[in-house]
Amino acid sequence: MKNELNILLTEQDKLPLTVYHGTYYDFDYFRPLAHFGPEINARTNLNEGKWKRDPNIDITKPKIIPVNLQAGRWDEIPDLNDHSVQNFMGILFQYMCGDKISDFVRVLNIRDEAEFRQQITTSKQAVLDMDIDVPWQFDWICEPVRGTMPADAIHAELGLETLFDIHNAENLFFQRMILYFESIGLTGFKYPNYTEGPGDMSYINLRQNNIVRLDKVLPQHPMPTAEQMSQLHKMRADFATAHTPRKFTMAEKEMLTAELIGFAEFRFDEMRYMMQKSWAKNNSQNDR
Repeated sequence: MKNELNILLTEQDKLPLTVYHGTYYDFDYFRPLAHFGPEINARTNLNEGKWKRDPNIDITKPKIIPVNLQAGRWDEIPDLNDHSVQNFMGILFQYMCGDKISDFVRVLNIRDEAEFRQQITTSKQAVLDMDIDVPWQFDWICEPVRGTMPADAIHAELGLETLFDIHNAENLFFQRMILYFESIGLTGFKYPNYTEGPGDMSYINLRQNNIVRLDKVLPQHPMPTAEQMSQLHKMRADFATAHTPRKFTMAEKEMLTAELIGFAEFRFDEMRYMMQKSWAKNNSQNDR
């Protein structure tokens, strides 16, 4: 489907990319949707207070893991802040309905905060006033987190893939989302990272085998068998056949537009923080 996100391959995307991941954990394979970026971003991540909340790690032993990400299509999205299920619902809405909400998406991408604030209320209301068809793929991806799937069905479907070891509703949402994005040719996402750096690109990888660790040699992560993929495709096709056409409800549009607006506001907050930090550093140097 047509959308307003950046889907053009840059010269950099066509080449394997060496990036870094900061962690205190010991593991072999990265989880789906793991984040990578410049080394300075990895070091900043290691200094975040979140690590101190986990008694199972030794915060005196940080690890910065260099990896190569395979060449492919890395679409640019906003920094999602907490990268929750709801965050990714907003991204799915933008991907699947971008042509319908193109003016709203245009305002989301405005880089001047005053102009953004001036236009966002009107453009959001225009979306709320629209009748927007729900793509069956959106309902398929979101079904697990709506509380309508039995636990055994969630467990069985997750067991047909090799993306996640933990079988819960949230991971089935992400598994279906990853399979959807892979079906339209994505390798992963990239976003300007103002949280851990000055806006350099960070990367969100979809599948484990897109990553080659440079600190150790590992065999390829297992992939699902042809029979398992056939079962997954049948499940998806059966859902599409049974899907009842519907429109997004007002509550859904309120939630989805709020998520997308939140990404823009987070970007402005982080850019403001980086400017203040740069100003403070320059003034400190001038006082010497």
